Amino acid sequence: MATTDNSFNGMTEHCEECNLDTLHEVTVQIRTESLKKENAQFSREPYRVTECQRCGVRKSQRMNNLMLRRCLYDAQVSRLNRLKELSESH
Repeated sequence: MATTDNSFNGMTEHCEECNLDTLHEVTVQIRTESLKKENAQFSREPYRVTECQRCGVRKSQRMNNLMLRRCLYDAQVSRLNRLKELSESH
């Protein structure tokens, strides 16, 4: 299970390459899956992309609707926690 940390867009996740829980940059990218030009506008899908900040290994995973909602929820919680930490430190 990924956990948020003090980084604004970072998540602590297990890196198979490092065999450790490390800071990862996590983004959602919309990718076109069809190579046919006439179908390209209908074949865009969300992908969760992670990059280990220790070793640089990048991985991507196609997301279904449930995964997308969970990823967006986790990102929002991370941002809210960071804003709360910033407001408490001032």
